[in-house]
Amino acid sequence: LAELLEQHRRLSHEIDASRTLLDVLPSPVWFRNEDGRLDWVNAAYARAAESSGVREVVRQQLELLDMQLRGEAARCLAAGNAFMRRTEVRHGEERRSMEATILPAGRGSAGILADPSGVAPAGSGDGLRTYAPLLDRVATAIAVFSPDHSLKFWNRSFAALWQLDADWLETRPTHGDILDRLREQRQLEEHPDYRAWKRRQLDIYVGGKVLDERWHLPDGRAVHAIAERGADGGVTCLMENLTERLALQSRFNAMMRVQKETLDNLREGVAVFATDGRLKLHNPAFAAMWKLDAAKLAGDPHVDQVIDMCRTMLKPGDGTWANIKTAITSIHERRQPIEGQFESSDGSIYVYAALPLPDGGMLLNCIDMTDSKRVQKALVERNEALEAGSRLKSAFISHVNYELRTPLTNIIGFSELLSGPHIGKLNDKQSEYLSDILSSSHTLRALIDDILDLTTIDAGAMELQIEQVKVEDVVRAAAEGVRDRLRRAGIKLRIDLGRDVGSFSADRRRVVQVLYNLLVNAIGFSESGTEIRVSCRRLGQNIVMTVEDRGRGIPSDKIASVFERFESRPGGSRHRGAGLGLAIVKSLVELHGGEVSLTSEENHGTTVTVLFPVVTGVVSEDVQPPARAAARA
Repeated sequence: LAELLEQHRRLSHEIDASRTLLDVLPSPVWFRNEDGRLDWVNAAYARAAESSGVREVVRQQLELLDMQLRGEAARCLAAGNAFMRRTEVRHGEERRSMEATILPAGRGSAGILADPSGVAPAGSGDGLRTYAPLLDRVATAIAVFSPDHSLKFWNRSFAALWQLDADWLETRPTHGDILDRLREQRQLEEHPDYRAWKRRQLDIYVGGKVLDERWHLPDGRAVHAIAERGADGGVTCLMENLTERLALQSRFNAMMRVQKETLDNLREGVAVFATDGRLKLHNPAFAAMWKLDAAKLAGDPHVDQVIDMCRTMLKPGDGTWANIKTAITSIHERRQPIEGQFESSDGSIYVYAALPLPDGGMLLNCIDMTDSKRVQKALVERNEALEAGSRLKSAFISHVNYELRTPLTNIIGFSELLSGPHIGKLNDKQSEYLSDILSSSHTLRALIDDILDLTTIDAGAMELQIEQVKVEDVVRAAAEGVRDRLRRAGIKLRIDLGRDVGSFSADRRRVVQVLYNLLVNAIGFSESGTEIRVSCRRLGQNIVMTVEDRGRGIPSDKIASVFERFESRPGGSRHRGAGLGLAIVKSLVELHGGEVSLTSEENHGTTVTVLFPVVTGVVSEDVQPPARAAARA
């Protein structure tokens, strides 16, 4: 028992001596029991934890290390290994970078926080030798002078900045000698009194004030020079070349001014929200569009505040800003742009788009589309009105044609009945009147048929009965239809068909109608005793038909309107049409996929050229333009 008591006394003495020694260390030290709880800390630990004493630290279990670091240390100690890690630790009111070392101690552990920044004092030769390789790599020019003004240390950036020879710097020139050398090389800015300026630079060795100046060198460079006196009486100089930075800053400022002017003069409302949801940038158009006070927007308001200010411009229940807010405050890595349209409370229509920016912000773009939408709506309504008018016109003309055709058929039928022999013999005057009635009735029926055809084509309801048509057959059929007219007018008809003209794909009745109208038109404008020529040729995959007369011709200023409807200019001729013949010709030819053209010269006649594709709707490229090629042929 006496031996055990003696051993206990000796061990207690060693523990007390060890803890007394640890208690005076400036580094925090602690012991933990097997449960991981603090069992003892030294005074430095209590000071770092800002506690009233050691016992208070143990009672409240005040920790200097964060939970993550303690967990890593526990796992490392459980494996039987020591734990060492540099970490940021709050030491009083400041945070320090300290080295944490934790070792296994029996069933518990022991730890210490050591400050590894054992930097030699400024001007210390050992410190300079220690950090010389590192200082030689930095871009900032560094020069250290001894209390006697001689150069003690310099890095490569210092020699490069001032273009000084390394061998000369190794001779340890004084601070004043270096300034004189720079002045001789015209690398210092000009001063009215160089001696006074140099004396002010060297007064730092005595006065101890920090010199912080910006030098503008003759070669256009700008250098930021800082000089500070150390504890040993020496001076450390830091010099940074600001030329590139100032140039970049100038270009950046110019670019920002250009961008700001561009945004301010845009008619579109533009706003940029940062990652924290605050408005960082906007143009006057955005404020005017939402009727916002510029002073309120100047304080970088949050998107919620912007929504509150814009609420009066939206209709109740409008979710536009809710969608925009979701896009702005979204934390998804792949944010998607959104766009939409809304109508404000005053009836204005806006189109908006929210686009994510590379820095995590969001660009909101708003465009006032009120005028465009109103014009678009007006155009739609106008188009619908025109379509309704077109349908009404077609229905009206069809109805009128039907109502006219029925009595006209009766007139023609009874006129033909009266002209028959079984009714009785008519005198010459009655026969003449009856002949005029029949002639006028047939003319009126032809006019009604033309109007009905044009109406059907305009409505897109005319369907062609496509078949293989022989060119000779349609030309003979059209000539047979105008035979009586030719005889009464005393005009000859000459037909000229090419040997290889053959046949083509078309609606036979409509092709005959085209040729018939052209021949009737040519007869009406030709003088008695003249000749009308009809010629047909095959040019590539096209059939070209030409009707040529030697009549009065058409004035050059009237040629452009001859294919328009109800364009009738007798010009002293016998022609008394309604002006629909050439309009029907043009419509029927184009319905086949062909083309028609006209050339005329006053008192020398008119030539109308019609081109039909061999396959309806497919015009060959062999004839460009087809009408002129046919005319030359």
